Amino acid sequence: MKKHWFLVISGILLTAGWLSACDISVLPEKDKVLVGDTLKVLVKVHLTHRKCVLPIDETEVEPTNGVVLSHTPWKKTGRMDRESVYTIVFTKAGRNRILVTRECSREGLSEGKNYVAVTYNRERAIQLARTLLTEIKDGKRIKTNSDRLSDIVKWINSQKKADDKLKSLAELLEGVVESAQKDLNAARRKARAALKSPIFSE
Repeated sequence: MKKHWFLVISGILLTAGWLSACDISVLPEKDKVLVGDTLKVLVKVHLTHRKCVLPIDETEVEPTNGVVLSHTPWKKTGRMDRESVYTIVFTKAGRNRILVTRECSREGLSEGKNYVAVTYNRERAIQLARTLLTEIKDGKRIKTNSDRLSDIVKWINSQKKADDKLKSLAELLEGVVESAQKDLNAARRKARAALKSPIFSE
């Protein structure tokens, strides 16, 4: 009887091991970057089946508040190991997640994740604000760009040592953001006016 139960339990453990999901590691080159910086992320996949039914190219990489710009061809580093380097850029500040998933009929869902702290500094906030305001002035992606301006405002308001010029910029940006929700032409006019701020001539 004991032998019978031993065989049953062993079979369950072997089956669980056979059906286990891929092991995915997500390894950013840095744990903190500025909004707009490119980040290299090494993604490693350890396959659990010799003949995986899901092509390695169907691995999905999804950064929160970010965009995948490119990735290197998947490289075989071992019989069951693959890796690729992804280039990602983040468009908003925060503790942003990089989620990597694979889903197939045999293994189900496999996932790996890591987090990157994304922020601004004074120079980056001013530089990006100028770019976004210029696009809004020209009528390009007004709502999307105003949403990104809102992120800059949030960062400036969180800075206890923000100088008067930076605080003034935050007020101008808030005006553009509010207008973009109601009147796109008004947002363009306010963006044009905001670009005359002394902070952009530093």
